[in-house]
Amino acid sequence: METQIRAGRPPHPAMAPALPAVLGNGVGGVVRAVGDGVAATTIGRLVVSSLRGTGGYAERAVAPADPDPGQDAARDALTPICWTLGPWIPSCPLPDHP
Repeated sequence: METQIRAGRPPHPAMAPALPAVLGNGVGGVVRAVGDGVAATTIGRLVVSSLRGTGGYAERAVAPADPDPGQDAARDALTPICWTLGPWIPSCPLPDHP
């Protein structure tokens, strides 16, 4: 769907973001800072999130804090992302592709 939006042909006109926009939905990485009401112990944790279609291609992203599924779940979710993008993201915290 993102390729359609980038080409200026969203599947439905309501799906077109206001421009300028940074596209991208799913993100994964390490928490670098937290906002009000989020435990400081969250800093340094591996996380994955959906940004509802915008902002995922940015170098950094802001996402809502959700219940913690645990580090194993986050690591499992990040594995394919890091295997694919690892050469361009040196801080990807996962082992090399087997």
